[in-house]
Amino acid sequence: MFKSFKYLLKPTKEQVQLLSQWEGSSRWLWNHFLDLEQKEYAANKKFIWRYDLINMLPALKEQNEWLQVPPSQSLQQIGTSMGTALKRMKSVPGSGFPKFKKKNVRNGQILIPNQNQVKTSPTHITMPKIGAIKWKQHRPLPNGRIKSVSITKDIDKWFVFTNFV
Repeated sequence: MFKSFKYLLKPTKEQVQLLSQWEGSSRWLWNHFLDLEQKEYAANKKFIWRYDLINMLPALKEQNEWLQVPPSQSLQQIGTSMGTALKRMKSVPGSGFPKFKKKNVRNGQILIPNQNQVKTSPTHITMPKIGAIKWKQHRPLPNGRIKSVSITKDIDKWFVFTNFV
């Protein structure tokens, strides 16, 4: 059983800039994958599935150096999310293609699957490639291990969702 808790992040200006860049990279990659999916479906009535999308990442990182800034697991998760959205499209009648993500709309998310890379303390949460970010831990963390963390932005505040197993 999963439990998820939401905490307020208090990043520095440099960390806000980095998180914004990660969010933008994630949005661009989602839109890029969705564009490829729509073209492939229009041409061949087939989809490009999760593993093929993830295998495109090294070439995309060579073409776009700014894709090397976010954690690679976060970018791989976008391919997994796209695969899930396409499966839902096939299985749920009338759901249609996933939607493109727009800038400045609250749909950006940075998902970091935990592979023993996320560390917590009462005052900070430490994540790969960004280091320790202050947070307001208004309730104690439950027993268990962190499965993943999701970082979202709501207007001008950043939040982290910790998902526990």
